Amino acid sequence: MTSIEPEIDVSDVDWTKVPFWKSQRALTAGILFWGFANLYMNRVNLSIAMVCMVKSGPANHSVPDPHGVAPGTSKAKKDLQPWQEGYCDSLGLKAKSAEKGEFTWDKEMQGLILGSFFWGYLFLQIPGGMLSELYGPRRVIFFTMFPVGVFGLISPLSARISPWVFLVVRVLLGLCEGTLYSATHALWSRWSPPAERSTLVGISFSGW
Repeated sequence: MTSIEPEIDVSDVDWTKVPFWKSQRALTAGILFWGFANLYMNRVNLSIAMVCMVKSGPANHSVPDPHGVAPGTSKAKKDLQPWQEGYCDSLGLKAKSAEKGEFTWDKEMQGLILGSFFWGYLFLQIPGGMLSELYGPRRVIFFTMFPVGVFGLISPLSARISPWVFLVVRVLLGLCEGTLYSATHALWSRWSPPAERSTLVGISFSGW
């Protein structure tokens, strides 16, 4: 048996007497702002972290020509600059640091992991709105955003277990976060004054 959240009749409320910045709706908009900020960070963080997580191939440790010409040419002979102490050492440290990484995933696996979030993220956009209409947006937001924190905590462990386990965690993370957009629209369509709806929606979505 399903429980449908009842509609609240707010047609007889005088909204001019209700303060905005001290109201619960302003607090809710602020919470949703940080929720969308967290959603965006979860969506893009791996694209940045992958650079340091995965071991790169053998680096070229040769010293580049600062003039952009090959040694032995007339320009290279004329425009040679004095040697700078420690120049090769700094290049070597940068090259060695680029090779460090915990995982040995190939390019194909990296692409699958980076794209796996969006597989789930796309799937629940429309069903998330339908669930919000049926069970209420507050329940949908809670029961989908709480697992987001759990999946974020277990992501390092799952990556060390197997790249495929990590891929599944990223898919589930995208599934949960895919409901937030539609649930937020359902929330404000029920719980915001018509004159403030665009403001509340704007504050909420500006976190993204």
